[in-house]
Amino acid sequence: MNKSLNDDNSDYIGISGQRSVRHWLRGKGLSINETGRWAPFDLYTSRGTTIEVKVGEPYKKGRCLGWGFNIVRHGKMCAENCIDFYIFRLEPGAQLRHLGIEKAFHLIRPAAEVKKKFVWISLRSVIVRYGDSVNRVQPIKAMDTTKTTRNLAEAVVRSRRHSSVSSRRRKLLGLSENEVAEVEREERKILAAASARKRLLDRITKGAVSPAELEA
Repeated sequence: MNKSLNDDNSDYIGISGQRSVRHWLRGKGLSINETGRWAPFDLYTSRGTTIEVKVGEPYKKGRCLGWGFNIVRHGKMCAENCIDFYIFRLEPGAQLRHLGIEKAFHLIRPAAEVKKKFVWISLRSVIVRYGDSVNRVQPIKAMDTTKTTRNLAEAVVRSRRHSSVSSRRRKLLGLSENEVAEVEREERKILAAASARKRLLDRITKGAVSPAELEA
């Protein structure tokens, strides 16, 4: 989630915008889940595609009208394998409402293409460069078809909401009983592997690991 760079109500804009994106994606036929506050992304689909939401209102940069976004999350860039897509929600703000534009634009970009800590999207680029891709969710749907149960389990674990799979969560994910059981097995494997790595790191720190163990 992103704070608008020029609005005193930036926290409200970010939270409200994230929820609006969630509802918008559901309206496009995607099953979407929210994450915990400290997760490395904001949303994930029922197949495990992960999404980071950035929300902002337009302002002028010199003579150019556009939207500016900080890509850092909780003070740092996310790991490349944590996020599949960024969704930039371009709120109309007073400037565009004055022109009769009331609805926000949604620009979906693969995370692999977002390399800088600050992204500037001009109104001109929305019209000229991204016009055909605005408000189109096909890239997310295409990514969903490549995801496995393990991808979903990893997204659930990273979302910080992996302690239980309730009937409500099962309904939101759109999974059958067998699929839920498979996700839970994958979750346990991922958590067990993370726990084993932590124990090994603790032993290495204490000098309690032999060279033979490190080579194994």
